[in-house]
Amino acid sequence: MPPAVFDALLKVVPLVTVETVITRTVKGKTQVLLTRRSKNETRYPGIWHVPGSFLRNLEQTKDVLSRIAKKELGVPKFTEAKFVTWLNVYDCPVGHFVSIFYRCELGKATTRGRWFSPTKLPAGVLAYHRDIVAAVA
Repeated sequence: MPPAVFDALLKVVPLVTVETVITRTVKGKTQVLLTRRSKNETRYPGIWHVPGSFLRNLEQTKDVLSRIAKKELGVPKFTEAKFVTWLNVYDCPVGHFVSIFYRCELGKATTRGRWFSPTKLPAGVLAYHRDIVAAVA
């Protein structure tokens, strides 16, 4: 979708996102995977976030989860993906989103992103992502 069309849609309708709280356990402690947006991005440059993507026309959430695994994380698929909640994110600075959250696990290691303790996330994580990690992880 051209950026101008996307920006116009953000001003008039809520868009649906599928977002993932990816966890693993190391030595009995839970860790969560965050990825960082490029500093050149127009929306949220350089910010840490849980991986996610927009639901496209005629897609199912499983299609979006597959795309996140392959394109954002470079892994074939998630070994586990359980629906946990949804949020009506209407106070986001860039637009109104309905976000569908899944708690996921990876079958293979990824070199993209970084693992953090859910209680020690880096500064600048999107506020609603910080809240959902605290509730889910």
